[in-house]
Amino acid sequence: MLIIYGSNYGYTRRYAEKFAELSGEAGGAFDYREFPRPVKAGEKAIYFAAMYAGGLKGLKKTAKKLVKAGAKMYIVTVGLGDPGEEETRENLKKAVAAALPQDIPAMPKVFSLRGGIDYGKLKPVHKLLMKLLYKMESKTPEEKRSPETRAFMETYGKSADFTDFSKLSGILEAVIKDN
Repeated sequence: MLIIYGSNYGYTRRYAEKFAELSGEAGGAFDYREFPRPVKAGEKAIYFAAMYAGGLKGLKKTAKKLVKAGAKMYIVTVGLGDPGEEETRENLKKAVAAALPQDIPAMPKVFSLRGGIDYGKLKPVHKLLMKLLYKMESKTPEEKRSPETRAFMETYGKSADFTDFSKLSGILEAVIKDN
């Protein structure tokens, strides 16, 4: 099993590392820019992708490598929005589909988790983007905001951590059972 992640500020990396620990994967989890070894055909590869500004960090690049190698891919999205909300799940499915290669043999199983944000740790460019987005979204009536937008607005300028490692055992069980 190969565990890979694309993380901006560490929430996704923490999930991937904890998943590696729970799975007993001796090699641990690896940043998508540092593949530790060639991927074997049929090998299970779990990609933890940070959801950021509507995209999934590193998924497009990593999916191409995994598809080419013939790996059995699983995707775990990590974002601020609550995946318990139907609209959030639909938006995540769209983001995943947009990042996957056109020639993918089968849609991978997708799991979604909540991460967090700490505005005190954001890079200046990200702070600016968040400020612009906040100003723009402030004009949208509350009832017309998506669940992700509501989560963004509620946490803007703050530190919020929704990490829940207990959700990983269900993902691990599903990956192990899947043949």
